[in-house]
Amino acid sequence: MSRFNIHPTCRVGELANKQVLDLTAVLSEMKIENDLRREVLNDIKRMKETGTYRGRRHALGLPVRGQRTRTQIKTPVKLNRMERRL
Repeated sequence: MSRFNIHPTCRVGELANKQVLDLTAVLSEMKIENDLRREVLNDIKRMKETGTYRGRRHALGLPVRGQRTRTQIKTPVKLNRMERRL
């Protein structure tokens, strides 16, 4: 916001037309919302297809980043429900 000289408490309706155009130009260059979500899903799909360790963990709905599974596995299994096949 300081890059475009916009006050932090300023509302969108109070912006000048040039400021809005500058902001939309910068935001169009960034990956946001669905683009990021699609990229993460594609990364997980690629890991599953190549058969990596992390891909197999994703496919089984198990913790991927080295968390303990001997006693504390119930929450990740509930939260990471996915298809259980490679």
